[in-house]
Amino acid sequence: MEPVTALSPIPSKSNHLALIGGLPCSVTYFAAELCRDLLARKHGACEVIALNDLSEATLEKIAAIDLPAMFLSEIPDAAVVEALSQSDFPILIIDQRVSDASRDFMAAREAKLLDTVRTIARAQIGLGALLEIPRGELVAADQAQSAADLARQIARACDVDEMLAQRMIDERQLDRPLGAVLGAHFTHETPSFSGEPAGLLDELDRFYTFHPERAASPWHMPVDLLVEAAPPYLPATDPLNLLGPARCLTIGPYLYLPSGDWKGVLTFTSSSNRSTNTIGFDVTADEEIKLEENFEISVDGKFSIELHFRISDPYYPFEFRTHLRRGAIDGELRLHSLALERRG
Repeated sequence: MEPVTALSPIPSKSNHLALIGGLPCSVTYFAAELCRDLLARKHGACEVIALNDLSEATLEKIAAIDLPAMFLSEIPDAAVVEALSQSDFPILIIDQRVSDASRDFMAAREAKLLDTVRTIARAQIGLGALLEIPRGELVAADQAQSAADLARQIARACDVDEMLAQRMIDERQLDRPLGAVLGAHFTHETPSFSGEPAGLLDELDRFYTFHPERAASPWHMPVDLLVEAAPPYLPATDPLNLLGPARCLTIGPYLYLPSGDWKGVLTFTSSSNRSTNTIGFDVTADEEIKLEENFEISVDGKFSIELHFRISDPYYPFEFRTHLRRGAIDGELRLHSLALERRG
């Protein structure tokens, strides 16, 4: 076996049969299991290889497997996307709402809300790039519909005989709603949210979607995703007390934006200013500070500013920060909204 390195492309091998991509949640894993079963019935066996990066360990595992194999990709990086663009097997992306996947992710891994949102956002960027590969195909996975529909979509894309697919459907009793099948297959309970957490997840659905025609523009990013820069790092939804030395006031959201030119409109309120306070804002992306703006504020009122920046590397997190540039003896600052709009 020839040595491989992290810079090597995925070797072209006839035993590579398909890739299932999807947000890291139960629907994706179940779809991958159906795909593996279908391919094993057709080819006699099928291994599943996780493919999210081209690390040396991943490439060595790929090179070592001679049995029929399929790939599972949840959070693919840019190198994986580039390598898959040069392959020829089916690329199937499971269509899931970010809010549903986030709830499932938190339940299965006992993850916190903000950590989950950032992970899912990163996954969406990579999967969206896979979908742009000409043979990338979006596979519907409506939990109210029959699980057999999902199995048949995968079978058709992987050129599995209808009778062979039907045999699997009958054996697995898939002529039931997908949600019911998942409930029997996985043991964790998906949490339900109300109030602000539910609103935050629903708002993310309006931005992170595999259906561009459904995306909100501009998108009003939930302020809950910004957090105070000092412990205990609470969501920056309450007024920020400016009394004290110069310091960073808020950090976040550490989300991921598609590449292109962006316009942001920040709306905020300043109050209780008995002296002039210097407020600063900056945007970081592509591992650098994209812009910095400073304002001298001596009167109370509601203000808005425009921010223009470009994203070149969508796999690097975007951050919007608020600063107090000089020490203050009074004053409050409240962030109301950050509207983001992709301009090209």
